Amino acid sequence: MRVFLFLLFFVPVFLFGQAGKLAELPETDDFPVDENVSYKDGNDRINKIIGQNLKYPPKAIKDKVGGTVRLYFTIDTLGHPRYIQVLKSVRADIDSEAIRCVNLLNEWVPRNDNGRKACLHHTLSIKFEMK
Repeated sequence: MRVFLFLLFFVPVFLFGQAGKLAELPETDDFPVDENVSYKDGNDRINKIIGQNLKYPPKAIKDKVGGTVRLYFTIDTLGHPRYIQVLKSVRADIDSEAIRCVNLLNEWVPRNDNGRKACLHHTLSIKFEMK
């Protein structure tokens, strides 16, 4: 049995509430988009890091379970993902693996806000698929 992983095009978002708190997430996929989100060496590097490090959970393989996990997280001023939340779940073991892989992506380029680095919010979808 062959196992395939596809990283879906990621959709960056900016969702700030008052006093630095996250605004409530809308129930649709219509998030405001920040065009300036980037990863050091580009999207191909994201695909490579996740592709090399993802470990499809053995129980999910046995149960023939797959799907897309959508994650929402903050990129801090050092370019590290923080406060990762699952927006769309498959099941706990697959969600945990997606979160583990996003934690490996620590070279995001922080937003520049009038010459100062600033945090931003972002979504990323990871598809787990068996063929």
